[in-house]
Amino acid sequence: MIKLILLALILIIVVNTLLIATAKGSSITKQLQGYIDKTFGSMLNKDVDNLKENNDKADTAFIYGTNQEETAKSITVDNKGNVYICVHRTDFENESSNLVIKISSTGTKLGSPFKLDTLGNISYVSANSIFFFKDALYVAGYGKKNDLERMVVTKIDPYTMQPTGFKQSIIGGYDPSDRLVANALFVNSQGIFVAGFLGTSLHVAKLDHNTGKVITSYSLPSSSHSSLIYAEGAYDIVGDSTYVYVVGDKYSDSTQQDVVVVKLKQQDLSLDTSFNYQGYVTLDSIVGGSNHDRGRSIAIDGKRQRLYVCGFSSKVFVVCLDTVTGDNVVQFGNAGFVQLFVNYSSSRAFSVDVDLQGKVYVGGDFLTDHGYRAFVCRLNPDGTKDTSFANGGYIVFHGIAGGISDTIQSIFVDNRFGRFVTGGSVSKNNDSDAFVIKLI
Repeated sequence: MIKLILLALILIIVVNTLLIATAKGSSITKQLQGYIDKTFGSMLNKDVDNLKENNDKADTAFIYGTNQEETAKSITVDNKGNVYICVHRTDFENESSNLVIKISSTGTKLGSPFKLDTLGNISYVSANSIFFFKDALYVAGYGKKNDLERMVVTKIDPYTMQPTGFKQSIIGGYDPSDRLVANALFVNSQGIFVAGFLGTSLHVAKLDHNTGKVITSYSLPSSSHSSLIYAEGAYDIVGDSTYVYVVGDKYSDSTQQDVVVVKLKQQDLSLDTSFNYQGYVTLDSIVGGSNHDRGRSIAIDGKRQRLYVCGFSSKVFVVCLDTVTGDNVVQFGNAGFVQLFVNYSSSRAFSVDVDLQGKVYVGGDFLTDHGYRAFVCRLNPDGTKDTSFANGGYIVFHGIAGGISDTIQSIFVDNRFGRFVTGGSVSKNNDSDAFVIKLI
């Protein structure tokens, strides 16, 4: 009898222990599902993701606003977990200025923003991309010098938040009248790679780390690639140790705009002709449709086997390509293609990134009857929605700065410090504020 009582007591203890462990496990699992990290930023006093996690009624974010129009265009993280955003600002007279803001790993602003316009060599129009590499920040955009638009790359010391090294490189076109714009950059030990457009051509330039001078460059179209009748430009660039991959747009005829992905050798920016036999892939056969297709972001997986391209026509799309051949990866989605937010009249994707587990993060916005909603969607390596992430694979933000519309412009997935999203949010004053949100 005593043995039976002891066994019953042991069983009760074991069951209770399992229940407690299960409850704790559920809480931990829930925290790992794409919710807002409440340890980053300041309390917003409102729920902006509508996930109701742990019955919380308020979320947190870093917000930067000055009663002008501010939108964060790009985000990066240094080796200590500090976050940096480049912010484009427009005042009430439509005059623009551009800032780099340093944010601590807990979401507080560190020091004063660095004003890119203060270097005085050029009238900055827009800072579009930021990249951290070996204790230096690199910012790419464009400005006007003598009323001519020029690529601009600025090198900044992240600790003093002051220009360093070559400080600022202004890149002109072959023809002085050509418009030259930088939309994105990638930096490694081989050089600084800047992507944008020259006149009406997709353009990539390789710069020296120390001098900021152009080593070599490449443009589409060229005489040897006459099938690319009209290239609108490049919008993002990513690389490994040997190649860079560029996504942009081109016109296949006078009415049809298609996405193009280009693979270039880092050494001399020549085309890698093993990639789709010619060095570039046109995605009209994958994305399809009669609408203009716009490629806006590109990411490479940790194994350097897959490229992910996101953008939009009337809907958001994600395309997966083989890094070697340029072929679509048939194991992803519908023969290499996934479409998102198909039930909305307008949806746009501006950024894509991949974590070490091969999970794909896509960020942008979609239009409702009450303004734009910002979103992050996480996909599995097979292209299906990762239902363990947030609400069935999505997290949707509304009213981050207190207003009616939000957009995500850039996603940065850091396997040490977390997942960060940035963009712009309409405030209660009907202007736009820059924001950063960290996701668990």
